[in-house]
Amino acid sequence: SVDQENKGFLRAPDGTVTSFDHPDSKVTAAYGINSAGIATGYYSVDEGNHPGFVRQPDGTLTIFHAAGDDSGTFPNAITNKGVVVGSYYDLYSTPHGFLRHANGNIATFDVKGDAFGTNAMDVNANNVSTGHWGDADGTVHGFVRDAKGKIKKFDAPAAVSGTFPQGVSDAGT
Repeated sequence: SVDQENKGFLRAPDGTVTSFDHPDSKVTAAYGINSAGIATGYYSVDEGNHPGFVRQPDGTLTIFHAAGDDSGTFPNAITNKGVVVGSYYDLYSTPHGFLRHANGNIATFDVKGDAFGTNAMDVNANNVSTGHWGDADGTVHGFVRDAKGKIKKFDAPAAVSGTFPQGVSDAGT
């Protein structure tokens, strides 16, 4: 096992901290948790091998890779229905978005057009996700992806260094 600082952890409202890791991991990182205590994140086995996981409150880990994952699957958020959103990296270290349904089916997606890399950051109860993508000039823009997979691009007014959406409410804000 690795030392404490390389483990994932969950902190309960009473202050109790539960750390965990995959037995083969060098680093475990939890990034999202839902109201049932189901967490998601990734762990690192070795260079370029970073599987995603869903962790149940009893400690059971379900491991997954997005199709096309050559450099890692990195979940960022999980809904109360168990839908996970994040990014995976291909052989060229280009990020692509994914949405993993509670049944384990994974849909991958990219912003089309002049997009270079899609980073999915959050998902709401209606399976609407948000994140950011970069264009050929290096400018970062935001996107919203609806439950049917339609993507709308957007920029914050007067954004100087880019648009980096991090969350989406159940109302779509």
